[in-house]
Amino acid sequence: WLTVEDSPTPIALPFAFFPITHNRASGVLIPSYGWMNYRGYYLKDGGYYWAINDNLDLALTAEIYTNLSWAGEAKTNYYRRYKYKGLFDTRFGRTFTGIRGDTNTFSAYNDFKLVWRHDQDAKANPYSRFSANVNLQSRNYNKNTTNRNDYFNSTTTSSISYTAKLGSYLNLAASARESFNAQTGIMNIKLPSISLSSVTIYPLRRKHPSGAYRWWENISLSYVMNAENNITAQDTNLFKQSTIDQMQYGIQQSIPLSSTVKVLKFFNWTNSISYNERWHWSTIDKKYDSETGILTTDTIRGFKANRDFSFSSNLSTRIYGMFQFKYGPLKALRHVINPT
Repeated sequence: WLTVEDSPTPIALPFAFFPITHNRASGVLIPSYGWMNYRGYYLKDGGYYWAINDNLDLALTAEIYTNLSWAGEAKTNYYRRYKYKGLFDTRFGRTFTGIRGDTNTFSAYNDFKLVWRHDQDAKANPYSRFSANVNLQSRNYNKNTTNRNDYFNSTTTSSISYTAKLGSYLNLAASARESFNAQTGIMNIKLPSISLSSVTIYPLRRKHPSGAYRWWENISLSYVMNAENNITAQDTNLFKQSTIDQMQYGIQQSIPLSSTVKVLKFFNWTNSISYNERWHWSTIDKKYDSETGILTTDTIRGFKANRDFSFSSNLSTRIYGMFQFKYGPLKALRHVINPT
């Protein structure tokens, strides 16, 4: 009640306290309303929020239009301290356009979107890490969505990666990547992509050396393996046999070996050997017919391998020089020469 000089008046104003809570609470989500061309009036983002516990929640929302278009969405966030955090977002809808009963203007679309974000805490495991950033959607989703960011984004990308240390010598990296152009419907998929590499190994070194290393103890080698599978296809042909036949996949292995020794006290002599081998499951065979002048190109299915070998030798040293001045603010000039 309004008071003037501590005297009450018959004028009343509404007033309320809304206490701040530090805990999440479940409850109903109030929808928003509006108008959209070709669909009419709508109610959207209404539903229910469920605070399951401190590490997990779930929001179920829906939207509906007066032309009977509708969509439903489920979104959940998960979190575990010092371990990981992420979210799932799944949406499915059915969109109608045009006039019902008119085959020239009426059309119906099923649209979906799947989003997954996962990030591992750096403190969780120093020897392995997993992360995911997945964004999959149907071809017509960005045309029918009411999300402004999704509407203007016609290209989506996804990636999943895993890195780990295997034992004391090997490092593993595996990933899957995908890009999708909603305008052309072309998908580029790299699944899987695997890399296996070793640390530098000195196979001839003594376990308990005394004194300086001998020249053969400085011989080092390592191992690197890369495997890839690439797919480029229309979204409607992704799981057909024609797409499987056009996959490009192979394995490449490398074994570099090197040794550095001292020559005449001041020279470093480095010798390197590199061996590379590639494995293929399809090759190109070309034949030229001298009589007709026609070049025939065939794709041959089956395992083939090719390899190469290289050797290099390098001799280098380092020369230092100093020129000093007796007078003036400049005291000295120092230079380094690295002849190879």
